[in-house]
Amino acid sequence: MASIVGQFVFPSENGHKVWEDPSFIKWRKRDAHVTLRCHDTVEGSLRYWYERSKVDFLVSNSAVWNDDAVASALDCAAFWAKGLPFVKSLSGHWKFFLAPNPKNVPVKFYDNGFQDSSWANLPGKCDLNYFPLAVRSLICSAVPSNWQLHGFDLPIYTNIQYPFPLTPPLVPEDNPTGCYRKYFSIPKQWEGRRILLHFEAVDSAFCAWVNGALVGYSQDSRLPAEFEITDYCHPFGSGKENVLAVQVFRWSDGSYLEDQDHWWLSGIHRDVLLLAKPQVFIGDYFFKSSLDENFLNADIQVEVKIDVSRENSTNSILSNFSLEATLYDSERWYDTDGNVDVSSFNVAQMDLNPFPSPSLGFHGYVLAGKLEKPKLWSAEHPHLYTLVVVLKDASGKLVDCESCQVGIRQISRAPKQLLFNGHPIVIRGVNRHEHHPRIGKTNLESCMVKTLVVQSGIRSWMELSADSGEVAVLHYRHFQEEEAGDIYDLLLVTFMAWSIHIGMHHFDGLDHRIWDQHVQIQGLSCLIFLQDLILMKQNNINAVRNSHYPQHPRWYELCDLFGLYMIDEANIETHGFDLSDHVKHPTLEPSWAYSMLDRVIGMVERDKNHACIISWSLGNESGYGPNHSSLAGWIRGKDPSRLLHYEGGGSRTPSTDIICPMYSHAMGNSNGNIHEYWKAIDSTLGLQGGFIWDWVDQALLKEGTDGVKYWAYGGDFGDTPNDLNFCLNGLTWPDRTPHPALNGNPNMAISVSCRAYLQIANTQFFEATQGLKFSWFLHGDEYLLGSGILSLPVIEPLSSHDIDLESSPLYSLWKSSSATEVFVTITAELAHSTRWAEAGHIAASTQMPLPAKSEHNSHVIKMNESATLFGECLGDTIILGKPDVWEIKINTKTGTIDSWKVKGFPVMHKGILPCLWRAPTDNDIGGGPNSYASKWKAASLHDMLFHAESCSIQKLTNHVAQIAVVFAGFPRGQENSHLKDERSIICKVEMSYWIYESGDVIVKCNVYPRDDLPPLPRVGVEFHVSTALDRIKWYGKGPFECYPDRKEAAHIGVYEKSVADLHVPYIVPVECSGRADVRWVAFQNNDGFGLFGSIYGGSQPMQLNASYYSTAELDRATHHEELVKGDDIEVHLDHKHMGLGGDDSWSPCVHHQYLVPPVPYSFSLRFSPLSASTSCYDIYRSKLPE
Repeated sequence: MASIVGQFVFPSENGHKVWEDPSFIKWRKRDAHVTLRCHDTVEGSLRYWYERSKVDFLVSNSAVWNDDAVASALDCAAFWAKGLPFVKSLSGHWKFFLAPNPKNVPVKFYDNGFQDSSWANLPGKCDLNYFPLAVRSLICSAVPSNWQLHGFDLPIYTNIQYPFPLTPPLVPEDNPTGCYRKYFSIPKQWEGRRILLHFEAVDSAFCAWVNGALVGYSQDSRLPAEFEITDYCHPFGSGKENVLAVQVFRWSDGSYLEDQDHWWLSGIHRDVLLLAKPQVFIGDYFFKSSLDENFLNADIQVEVKIDVSRENSTNSILSNFSLEATLYDSERWYDTDGNVDVSSFNVAQMDLNPFPSPSLGFHGYVLAGKLEKPKLWSAEHPHLYTLVVVLKDASGKLVDCESCQVGIRQISRAPKQLLFNGHPIVIRGVNRHEHHPRIGKTNLESCMVKTLVVQSGIRSWMELSADSGEVAVLHYRHFQEEEAGDIYDLLLVTFMAWSIHIGMHHFDGLDHRIWDQHVQIQGLSCLIFLQDLILMKQNNINAVRNSHYPQHPRWYELCDLFGLYMIDEANIETHGFDLSDHVKHPTLEPSWAYSMLDRVIGMVERDKNHACIISWSLGNESGYGPNHSSLAGWIRGKDPSRLLHYEGGGSRTPSTDIICPMYSHAMGNSNGNIHEYWKAIDSTLGLQGGFIWDWVDQALLKEGTDGVKYWAYGGDFGDTPNDLNFCLNGLTWPDRTPHPALNGNPNMAISVSCRAYLQIANTQFFEATQGLKFSWFLHGDEYLLGSGILSLPVIEPLSSHDIDLESSPLYSLWKSSSATEVFVTITAELAHSTRWAEAGHIAASTQMPLPAKSEHNSHVIKMNESATLFGECLGDTIILGKPDVWEIKINTKTGTIDSWKVKGFPVMHKGILPCLWRAPTDNDIGGGPNSYASKWKAASLHDMLFHAESCSIQKLTNHVAQIAVVFAGFPRGQENSHLKDERSIICKVEMSYWIYESGDVIVKCNVYPRDDLPPLPRVGVEFHVSTALDRIKWYGKGPFECYPDRKEAAHIGVYEKSVADLHVPYIVPVECSGRADVRWVAFQNNDGFGLFGSIYGGSQPMQLNASYYSTAELDRATHHEELVKGDDIEVHLDHKHMGLGGDDSWSPCVHHQYLVPPVPYSFSLRFSPLSASTSCYDIYRSKLPE
């Protein structure tokens, strides 16, 4: 082994590169195990979990997604060690140097005497101008981080292809190599203990030195590496600082197993810790439980491994030491605020079992016991117990103490059913990558709470004091209330840096203690960041798939605590091998078996005690072969209590139970058809849900040449190869702002149906409805007819309650209403605050139509007999109007309205034109030459121009004028008369204007697309209105963006937004901002003046779109920040609009019922001037004379 180490340290001298050898994946790395806490007392262990469980929805708005996140990572790292006297975080200030390849690493940079003063601090880019001189060098120095996001090297995004030649196990000679140095000291109270150096995760391979001695090497970018360094640290009392040096390779043979459709980022991206353990300590433990057939009693046991030093014999452990394992009721402890005797919360004691049946490969001790009437864990009732394992010496003194939170639950299968605690459940899940737009793969546990109450000019200082007597006062100018957010961030970041400077190790923001040093600080707090989990719970998501690797340990704690079912996935994906016709997948090669198995073992051993994990996964998209079979065999032997999943298993057996690991591809404006999935899932035994792909748009924050920051994707950093925007598949933007599709998520806790009665169904699996408050709302046309509380008995899980309509409180209102459309809306809101939402949060909301009691009998507008409609032709212009009231000018060459003014104010221009084109969505583009967008462009729909073949006045009386226009749509360049060819006509449109002396306009359209066209994007009209008419009110589906195949969660109602607020800023601009099933729309200025538009004459509800950005502009721009606003507002009113699709984004996938076939269409629209006193409803209900 010594020779291998020599080869590794001096690769340029002997040519052997262990980072290209899949048989050499670790050296001196301790065996994988659960996360160790190193408690010194039982009470301390319980207090630790009490503190870590003080999290709820109140912190979800405190997430930091911009540059402030760099400093927040320091606080995150410190939180990990809070309350653990024998754990020290080394995260924070590190020196850093990036070499272009391993050959150019500074010679012996790991030696203590090496001069690193010229090296950079991490992060490499930071604006220091806001910070005091004394702390500037400390502010810009952070591990964990990815070095590409701090100015070193380039981020690279690829989906399937590798970013380097596929020549496994070799990697490029140009292999950026990060060199880190960190100075640290060992606390005095750790003397006599064994010191462990723990890296949570490093990408992709690394070695570490302590005081110039090589202490270890490891691969696997998503799991811990731990080395014992006791013998390499300076002796206690020497007064010498220790030097930790780390060399990180961007590429290694392990990179071939990590091709996971995300950014390739490098560095020490999770926390680095020092752990101090006694000479004999608890090295690992595995909690297990099994329930009796009635789920009333549980057999519990814990398998414990003891780690001994060289001076101790394993055989004599139990003659000199004893083991105890106790289960505590965590929730009862929390309810007391932790101020009582812990023994009263002991619910089960486990004793040594002399005849154990341990799991595969286990060598240790088994303690067993029973728990009567356990509180079971589920996603809806995530009850946790605290397991405390204690090692005592012969005198009964505590030597070591470890703890974790566990849940009692049972996972099993029945024919075509997944059972949890004996009940069938359905997975309503999402896939989740670890992603932060500013700091990449680094996880933030805590961040600044920006909802400060600041009185003008009163907070101008903060004071830090240590017990040593040193006091630092940082002075700032007085500031006003509106400045609070920026100043607050500045204060907290500076505070953290200054606390490091004066020797304080951690500020927790809760009890104002930095270990044993007291801190005084006004108005600041740090709370745990939970936004992903809070959003999931609030949107009724009950499961998450860790795609496609084990994630930060805190994520599992939070899923245990809040309640999410989890698939934990091994860090294995080799998708890029699919592109090769001569290189075998690693799963088929024995040389890769060891590396693949090590990754599975590492995942299972670290995460095995988490209640949330219902299934292990062998990885993703890595082919299938004998190596996978061996992985599956190991897991089944180790942990048969959980399910086993592998997306690439390729089973061709008859489908009996299906959980989709990836479905409903959320790329851009997508997730159409999703309700079709859930219709099938709800009605088909064996379909048990799935995981939407995926949770977050994986864009990175980048500063443009103009200084404006924007969301960047593949290629934006000059990275090649790249897969462009295929990383943008999320239900949320990178800053976790929800996409409209998340509003349309069908995972409701309550469903409602209506026949002769209302049926309220509780679709939860374990939670009855006693925590919900039901309300009803009855709308007739656009008016609220009534509302009230719906008094219901408690509805048990998966049960329903029927309400007879005639005996319901809404019946009399419904019966007496003259409305032509009646809708009932049932909402279920939280009666009390929970950990994940406050009281009043809407858990479910369902709307359905009721039969109208009256038909639509429009009253006919009576024309003013004394009024006269003015009309004349001047050249190519037809002018119609009522003097001093309104005027419309129609261009006979174009057949469009050049101008429509009401009392001199322009309400419409550049319209009304037929329109069949939309800016392609990602789903429209997917599929190459077979895609919708390719076929549209081949048919010239994208550059079709409508030429007016004729435009003439057909009728003119004192009260009405009829103008007939015939349009022919030609490809651009063929619309001129000398090029016209009937065979090149794409579409013909007959349009007639009926213009009344009242100022009302009826537009009747007959559309005749050529029958060999592909499915059409839309069939409707386009026109433009003044930017002054930027208040949009509509009666239709809303309030959020919705389309024909993604509108089920939107409700019919009257909504109002500005044009700016209608816009949906997808990172890559596409068709967006639509509203479905619109009956009427009003465009108004601040005084209520404007233009009304509606369906007319029995036409079906329309699709509405209004935007400052033209369709052509949305199609042109590749980033949202590139969009240029037009001089007016472009409006589309569509009789038909094609669905979005969303089954995937690489093939045409809009379901047939949401396609717009090239057949004739007829529809009518009405337009009317508006004043502040005009009722849109009255206009909509009225009819104009023929």
